[in-house]
Amino acid sequence: MISAILLFLVFCFWYVLCGLGVFTALFLTLIMPALFWLLATFGLGTYLITRKNV
Repeated sequence: MISAILLFLVFCFWYVLCGLGVFTALFLTLIMPALFWLLATFGLGTYLITRKNV
């Protein structure tokens, strides 16, 4: 279920980027994973800290 939602989001993401241009797509393809992992790590850390306190 989650993978289907992610696939849909990626499809929409690329559909929009194709309208903006290939250069923008390549640029964001490099930037977005970095932001994603940063947010994922931050979110996981916050979750673990709040769970430990509770």
